Amino acid sequence: MGYTKGSISSKDRELPLFLRICGTDFAQHRIRRPEGMPFWQLFYGVEGIGEFRFADKTYRLLPGQTALLFPNVSHSYSPISGKWQVHFLGFEGNACLKLLHTMGFTESAVYHQENPALCVRHILAIEKLFLSGQPDAQKECSKEIYSLLLDLSTDHVSFFVSPEDDRSGLVQDVLHYLETHYMEDVSLPVLAEIFHLTPEYLCSVFKEAAGDTIIRYLTKIRIHHARILLVENPDLTLQDIASRCGFHSPSYFGKVFRRHVGMTPQAFRMS
Repeated sequence: MGYTKGSISSKDRELPLFLRICGTDFAQHRIRRPEGMPFWQLFYGVEGIGEFRFADKTYRLLPGQTALLFPNVSHSYSPISGKWQVHFLGFEGNACLKLLHTMGFTESAVYHQENPALCVRHILAIEKLFLSGQPDAQKECSKEIYSLLLDLSTDHVSFFVSPEDDRSGLVQDVLHYLETHYMEDVSLPVLAEIFHLTPEYLCSVFKEAAGDTIIRYLTKIRIHHARILLVENPDLTLQDIASRCGFHSPSYFGKVFRRHVGMTPQAFRMS
């Protein structure tokens, strides 16, 4: 898939939010913009890992995470894992700044969500509206962008900044390891051995930076991938999905899934 730019009428520009550009499943390459862009940008990680730089901060965008870039801010981003696919939006409007600040978004950052499927649904709906050619398409897009930002503001767990602190680089490496090894038998002692640290120190540093324990964060990653498999692979059994996502048994997988999602894997698949 590629990306789409739309023509913006004077009436559209009166909307509190309006869409400038959008794209899905886009194979993102390296971009460097010293002057930034004149509108807000939102990226959703689909596949692979990318790295964002805003001024003196560095972030990694993992699958299921969302990056929000403020306008006119120097930035760059590039793939660091070979193939890197993203969904993205560019938007602006006279209510953007006040709205985002009210929602708690005050600077460019990368966010992890409890329910990333919400973000995907909004982006796909926005793209469909944008391409429809309907007279009121921008008005409907405005509503959908607002809903997307509102869900992101209430659903994100934390954001991961990399200031001038060696420990934040460690956290990014742990996040990368969890995202690429979630299907394996990962434990705190195993991670501590890999990173040549004590389990206590590793757990403390990670929780301080990420706002959650390593094991709880790993579980969220596993549930995220399980959601995708349930929807995109209807022929896979629950045992197959549990195994592919690092759960030892389908019964334990079902119990954890229900605790995180609020319904059984079967019900989620049918919803």
